[in-house]
Amino acid sequence: RAARGLSMGKEVLSELPEARRFLLYVNPASGKGRAEQLMRSMISPMLEEAGVIVNLVTSTHPRFGEEHAQTVDLSGVDCIVALSGDGLLTELLNGLMSRDDWRTALSIPLAILPAGSGNALCASVLHVSGEKY
Repeated sequence: RAARGLSMGKEVLSELPEARRFLLYVNPASGKGRAEQLMRSMISPMLEEAGVIVNLVTSTHPRFGEEHAQTVDLSGVDCIVALSGDGLLTELLNGLMSRDDWRTALSIPLAILPAGSGNALCASVLHVSGEKY
């Protein structure tokens, strides 16, 4: 399953515009520490191969994502990514919605790379869209 996902990820990345800058948030506590391991072993090599410039931000405490997303400079960001379980994505959405420029912030694509224990949000989105999880 992971190899298929990696292959599909490369196809998606190849369709992105030439300048690709991702703001990638990682929650090191997600999935019993699995998020950091996934970053090192799969995600980082794939993004590097695709030529994506990554600004990696590591969550350090509860609500970190919300706090950071409220003030981070989003100029030049092509995609905001959460490598975590459901909690960090929720924090990021809350932070982006509380910005003065929230409409602009929410126009940036938002992605989740599921790395939590259950990944219920990701499973729900895939189910609704008719995809297998």
